[in-house]
Amino acid sequence: MQESMADERNEFEFVYARTPEELESLSDSWQLLHQNQDSPALDSNIDYYKSILASKNGAARPYIVMLRKQDCPVAMVVGRIEKHQLHCKLGYRTICKFSVPAMIIVYGGILGRLDETLARVLFQELTNILRRREADILCFQYLKTGTIVHNMVKTIPALLCRNLLNKVDVHWRMTIPHNINEFYQARTSNHRRNLRKKIRKLESAFPGQVRVVNYRSERELAYSLPIAEEIDMHTYQHSLGVGLANNPENRNILQTAAKMGWLRMSILFVKDSAWAFQWGLHYGNTFFLRQLGYHPDWADWNVGTVLFIKVLEDLCADPTVQSWDFAFGDADYKRNYSDRQWREETIYVFAPRITPVMINGLKSATDVLDVALSWLVAKAGFYKKIKKLWRRRLQKRPPASN
Repeated sequence: MQESMADERNEFEFVYARTPEELESLSDSWQLLHQNQDSPALDSNIDYYKSILASKNGAARPYIVMLRKQDCPVAMVVGRIEKHQLHCKLGYRTICKFSVPAMIIVYGGILGRLDETLARVLFQELTNILRRREADILCFQYLKTGTIVHNMVKTIPALLCRNLLNKVDVHWRMTIPHNINEFYQARTSNHRRNLRKKIRKLESAFPGQVRVVNYRSERELAYSLPIAEEIDMHTYQHSLGVGLANNPENRNILQTAAKMGWLRMSILFVKDSAWAFQWGLHYGNTFFLRQLGYHPDWADWNVGTVLFIKVLEDLCADPTVQSWDFAFGDADYKRNYSDRQWREETIYVFAPRITPVMINGLKSATDVLDVALSWLVAKAGFYKKIKKLWRRRLQKRPPASN
């Protein structure tokens, strides 16, 4: 059953959903709050959220907190309780990791028009989850810096209960041009020439044998996913455990996307061999790029760039797509092509208990050391070189078939 409780000012009440059945009872209010966001995040869409939950196979349970005023929903936190892997890393190498019961607040999962009062009431209730021992940490995924919630999460918790250094990522987005020529004209003459040269080089070497195939439906997904996974197995992302895996969890997410009409999977074939792939989700007026990869044996042919241009041509011809969201992380193509960016920070708040505080201390110390080493390497001018060599080491490079 759902529970309700009035806050200390008797102005608000909380409604909770901790089971799939309770989740359904909040469906209408959830969708109303979500669609009224300035830029609704796919991750906090109720159907996408349920697909993530189902993919966990019972390892996670829903935890939704809705704030009502005079029986009207005014704010909501979309989260789930699960065992969260907290990594202490130096560069790409994990020194140690902890499996911690966590309340994960999904990306874009704080819904409503929040002012200081609403944000403070919601945050107080989230910290009560820690006090009730329902979780050991709160994980706020990619909060936009400078917002009310971000500032509150950064300053209210006690010093020992918040991580000293949280990773700040740049979120990149590109406005889709009206046509591909408009995209080229926005580049410098040298950049424009190089892009066209890369495409000509591939198409001239393999005349009539270069093609991009797009996959949308559930049936097409069943065919394309193993092909994309085969390419992904040779990438450094796969070695880091963040690549495309044809496992029950990813299949459930992709099948939901195909069923909802969101899926956009594209594969570049040369001589009937798959050389590169990328997939993303068309949600609202935005194409959200999720993953991409290419076989390292074909890196000299710039197959990733060629596929990017071919997909962009398709998006230019689709009037329902206005933006290409490159998500988080740094990459040359994101900096080169994006015309909008903002900073986001994943923040951990630890329960005021011995074990969580000790884990926080160890993670904070590792983070400080990692930042210091990265600064020294960058100062010496070796950062990009070491990063490139490390990625190449992670790639699996079996001989290419003729």
